[in-house]
Amino acid sequence: MNSDSFRSERLNGMAGERPVDTLCERFVLDKDHSALLPVCTGLREGRLSLLQVVDALGPYLTHAETNVRLRGTLLLSSVVEHCVSKFNEKEMVVICKFYKEKLKDHYTLLPAILQGFLCLSVSPLLPKGLAVDILKALFCEVQVQSLIQVDRRSIFSIIANFMDMRRDGKRYNLCILLRFLSESFCKQNMIIWLIYN
Repeated sequence: MNSDSFRSERLNGMAGERPVDTLCERFVLDKDHSALLPVCTGLREGRLSLLQVVDALGPYLTHAETNVRLRGTLLLSSVVEHCVSKFNEKEMVVICKFYKEKLKDHYTLLPAILQGFLCLSVSPLLPKGLAVDILKALFCEVQVQSLIQVDRRSIFSIIANFMDMRRDGKRYNLCILLRFLSESFCKQNMIIWLIYN
């Protein structure tokens, strides 16, 4: 099913379409980046919830066409980038779980997924334990050596952000984090990548 037939089928079945549905459609199908601002403004002002945005993005995030899934994931990551400070702990856990599952999707979605993980990695509101979950998912699902430089840099930045992150007034123990990383990296010879890149 191509994007145009998907749009007409979707419009025929949604008589009571909400403004967020239209904004998501404009961003994903029409590639209209101006639709991002009202979505982010609605979230920041409390007129929209993350659940409403994800619900509106649902058909795009699971669409058969990779480019539609990519645009849907890109919109979600852009929303995370602009509104992460408005999310509660439960919402951050759900977003993290979504991105971890999306790592198994088509490789072209990876930059949008990394954008979302990067935004989560700098948030002081990130729930305890999610940093390790994110790192495990990245090291299990991503072949870092085969990535283009900008994506390798994103992964390195995510790791660096977690190493700098403070919890309960204490730095993450660098030795513990490096031990975890070395165990994970050994499976994919990624420790060499860290040393030489």
